[in-house]
Amino acid sequence: MRNDTRRLYTAYLAQLAALHGVDSATEKFTAEPSVAQKLETRIQESSAFLQRINMVGVREQAGEKIGLGISGPVASTTDTATKDRQTRDLTVLDNLGYLCTQTNFDNQDRLRLSNIQSTENKAALKRELLPAYAPYVEGVLSAGQGAQDDVLVTVMLWRIDAGDYPGALEVAAYVLKHGLAMPDRFERTTGCLIAEEIAEAARKAHKVGEPFDLDILHRTAELTAEQDMPDEVRAKLCMALGRATLAGLDQANPGKPGQIAAGIDLLTRAIELHDHCGAKTDKKAAEVLLKKLAPTG
Repeated sequence: MRNDTRRLYTAYLAQLAALHGVDSATEKFTAEPSVAQKLETRIQESSAFLQRINMVGVREQAGEKIGLGISGPVASTTDTATKDRQTRDLTVLDNLGYLCTQTNFDNQDRLRLSNIQSTENKAALKRELLPAYAPYVEGVLSAGQGAQDDVLVTVMLWRIDAGDYPGALEVAAYVLKHGLAMPDRFERTTGCLIAEEIAEAARKAHKVGEPFDLDILHRTAELTAEQDMPDEVRAKLCMALGRATLAGLDQANPGKPGQIAAGIDLLTRAIELHDHCGAKTDKKAAEVLLKKLAPTG
């Protein structure tokens, strides 16, 4: 290592040790998430630091870098006995596209989540963390490169857990379009996971008597219609659609023409896919309501 590099590296280690409140950064120590997060943010924001490690910061996430190079060897020979020496322009412009992607910035956040046992508190932390990822997600979706991106897929799941279903489905459309796979720590396929997580969120809302956005369920069904998944998972989504279609309907409020029948059809399909999905009681109640509303003559 060069002497000037060694001095800079030693200064860096000293600053790192000071940030974490330890005597030496060359020995193992426990990093507090808040301090590590501040250091990470500082690295991201400091173009001067990036230039020192031979990286130049850019303002746009995707674009082209244009550099002046040479088209061939500078030195050459000429037989001046037969022809005069001819000069030539060796310069050439090379344009190479670039896409800045986030790689490990979620590791510290996942560590914080792993230290929390409460599902409710984990969801609260995800809601707190997610805004920091919004510019990155926007850049990836706008660029439309379709490269495998574990951070993007993780953000999609966090948005579901945090209750941001429109935001989750916005990412899901991109993920499914480009065939992005789930990270290795997940066993379910991408389409299966999206359908099941949204259906489960709807089930929990139904259980406590809270409404669930029917448009979210329709969009989920649309996105995952061609995705392979166990019949039990598809049944969950059909049951959620049926329940949401029938929600709030009674003799005083029968809904739109054909709405009750549509709800019954969805519940019937759920039962066909999985006989023990739990939709039979809802279907029976809807059929009773439909009979009560039938004209008598």
